[in-house]
Amino acid sequence: RNVKNAAQRTGRAFAVSYDIAGTKIDNDSLDDLKADWMRLVDEEGMTSSGRYIRENGRPVLHIWGIGFKSVKVDDTQRLAGFIDWFQNSAPEKYRVFLVGGVPS
Repeated sequence: RNVKNAAQRTGRAFAVSYDIAGTKIDNDSLDDLKADWMRLVDEEGMTSSGRYIRENGRPVLHIWGIGFKSVKVDDTQRLAGFIDWFQNSAPEKYRVFLVGGVPS
């Protein structure tokens, strides 16, 4: 909320980024990320701000750490479904242009 308000006040752009590097990703943590994104959209109105960064008409969401060896994933199919949800399966208001931070 503070970032959104500051961006609107100063004319700067902003987007949400989650950092999952160095964590263990299980079904609960994937559900928590989705729930937090829905809360930001619904309760905080993040993507309704004209200052929120968009690409191809969709709000940009960045998840840093997908693909890192330090990120332990219990279920790669579930992770693929998580990515698909953000890009294709979620209700329209939650869909994003997803940017993944991956190792080089």
